[in-house]
Amino acid sequence: MGAYHYQALTKSGSTSKGVIEADSEKHARQILREQRLIPTQVHLVTKQAQTHKEKISAQELALVTRQLATLLAAGIPVEESLQGVGEQTEKDKVRGLIIGVRSRVLEGYALAQAMGEYPNTFPELYRATVAAGEQTGRLDLVLEKLADYTEKQQATKHKVQQALIYPLLMITVSTGIISFLLAFVVPKIIDVFKSSGQSLPQMTTLLITFSNLVKDYGLLVFILLGLAILIFKRSLRNITVKKRWHRLLLRLPVFAYLIKSVNGSRYIHTFAIL
Repeated sequence: MGAYHYQALTKSGSTSKGVIEADSEKHARQILREQRLIPTQVHLVTKQAQTHKEKISAQELALVTRQLATLLAAGIPVEESLQGVGEQTEKDKVRGLIIGVRSRVLEGYALAQAMGEYPNTFPELYRATVAAGEQTGRLDLVLEKLADYTEKQQATKHKVQQALIYPLLMITVSTGIISFLLAFVVPKIIDVFKSSGQSLPQMTTLLITFSNLVKDYGLLVFILLGLAILIFKRSLRNITVKKRWHRLLLRLPVFAYLIKSVNGSRYIHTFAIL
């Protein structure tokens, strides 16, 4: 069984798109016709396409996890539970993901191994916890705890983001005002000083120099700063660079405390699930 993206026409002539599970493209078209749809495009969702596709949100992951836990707790087998979760979701990317995982399970893979095909969606910690649940025979309970954990993590992240909005807004506005003053207001004040013939203090001279730099190279600096941030983010995809960056953060007093606290809390919560 595999996941197939389709595009079909309804009786009214409108276009319908989605993802269905089928044994082959021919089987997928047959299913669509049974649903009184006229298939126009049907193609297999390849493993590469599923792996690199945009990952689902933390809320969607928590919902899928909780639905799967509920079905497993009712005594439904894993593959049928996955099928039920896939049928309940209305989002194509989630349905395609669930179908992909189920197809691996039907091939004989354990659930954690099947989830390993999609590391961008199912983190290593998540998969390891699922594997522990499979080995202990308490997969439904573990998934329920994982859903709670994911929701709490998302809630904490949301609170942090909300708390950072005001400071970031103030920094952005302040930077904009200062840049405007240095680029447009300060030069006019400088002209007044020059026309009076007075000697300028050293601090004023430094301010003039800085104002000229902002006026002449401000846009270039902004572009270079953006490129530097982009390059830095891409470089973090390299494991060696990422490890060095994390070592540097652990040497900084404030960041080291925050990182250790967050990871310690995560470790304790994970240990509690197991």
